[in-house]
Amino acid sequence: MNRLRLQFPESLHGWLSLASICLLQTGCATLHPTTEVTTTRSMLTEIAATEAVPAQPVFDALQEITENTPNGGETPTAGTTADRQPLNFTMQSPNALQWKNCALSAGGRSLQYCTTGDGTFRTLIIGSTLGNDPAAVELTEKLATHLHDNSLIYGGFQVLVIRTLNPDGAAENRPVNAFGQIINRQFPSESNGPVANCPEAQLLMRLIQNERPDRILHIRTIQSPVGALGSDSGLAPLVAGTAQSLSFTRFLYPQDIAAGTLEYFCASRQQCQVITFAFPETMDSTVAWNRYQNCLLNLVLDSNAGETSPKSVVPSP
Repeated sequence: MNRLRLQFPESLHGWLSLASICLLQTGCATLHPTTEVTTTRSMLTEIAATEAVPAQPVFDALQEITENTPNGGETPTAGTTADRQPLNFTMQSPNALQWKNCALSAGGRSLQYCTTGDGTFRTLIIGSTLGNDPAAVELTEKLATHLHDNSLIYGGFQVLVIRTLNPDGAAENRPVNAFGQIINRQFPSESNGPVANCPEAQLLMRLIQNERPDRILHIRTIQSPVGALGSDSGLAPLVAGTAQSLSFTRFLYPQDIAAGTLEYFCASRQQCQVITFAFPETMDSTVAWNRYQNCLLNLVLDSNAGETSPKSVVPSP
């Protein structure tokens, strides 16, 4: 910007001199924009010469984001609007969820699992231990797929999902496995002592003992028009609030659960945090997912509830 600097004393003579020069500007030779007239004991007065500039918006609608300039480097000069290319924010979608085989059931059927996420908080999700519980298995599949597809967005977690702990019962639509056992009564406790040979329960106990997940979420249905939520005392605040928001019945482990169950085994021995999510058996899995999706995600991803420690969840052979 060109400037004409004039300095005049603070007196009547100074102001008259300023007026005279303003009048002479129209008829005299053009003054150089940087010409300065100075006198002693003066106050600086600046008059900015206005130049015609092309009209431009104050802010560009789309500003190109440049890379950080290294220390000591020069800041890149922004190009013209025509030179700018639209930003391309591309997030590569994960591969399709794949179920893998990790062990065999009492009837020789494969127990299927999948893993997703790479965070430090690990959750083991189990589809129903009952064989005749297809809606629970389908809800487990929907939850696993959602976590897999959005693992980059959520972050901070790792999940191992066992599709169902009773593939024998699922194949024959029965609550028991091929040995006629109710799997969720085959875990050891002080009252029932050592358990009988139950491959599915033994697999789960090996997982808990060797891999030590931070939390277990057991998804099943319940023969009631009202759902139910149960947990150990460490997760009581989280589960109590969720149960209240869903109008579910609330259970506290181990006192509200039978000995020999997975929930009693974990809570009484403080193996890890444990939650049971039971929704009405008459509810379709799609309806259940649309209704309970946010609550299920909160039960899986809220690592602030209870004390946790970094562990690795990998299916045992």
